[in-house]
Amino acid sequence: MNNVVYKNGRKREYNGTKNSARNSFLKNYVVKFIFLVVSIYLVYNIYHSIEITIAKLDISKEANREVNELRVKNLELELTLNDMKSNDYLEAQARDRLNYSGENEFVFVIPDNTLEKAKESVDEYLYGKEEVTTESAFTTWYKFFKNGI
Repeated sequence: MNNVVYKNGRKREYNGTKNSARNSFLKNYVVKFIFLVVSIYLVYNIYHSIEITIAKLDISKEANREVNELRVKNLELELTLNDMKSNDYLEAQARDRLNYSGENEFVFVIPDNTLEKAKESVDEYLYGKEEVTTESAFTTWYKFFKNGI
């Protein structure tokens, strides 16, 4: 079907060759295959970009969590440092570590072996002394076979 188009006062016939050339180009299987390959490539790149973005977001969240933990730890250390600068802390450390005493105080230094003996004595007093019986090996085996475990 031919269309008549008037342009600038001249009569011209139009048979639709442009449209049919475009249609024949898009009907070609090679072109369709190329469009399909390009489309798959673009979809793959979009998917890969989304995966990378998700991974970066996870790394960012982990970094933010770690920064917050370090801020809290930094505040704790700062408070501890302020406490360490006080005279009360210095006095307590001098008494505990260096065995210093204040006014009207006496320091008693107890050796470790004496402390261990005292601990044993207290345990013996509280829980009683363990009795160790000495029997011959024959009697122990006889009781084992007779009574069992």
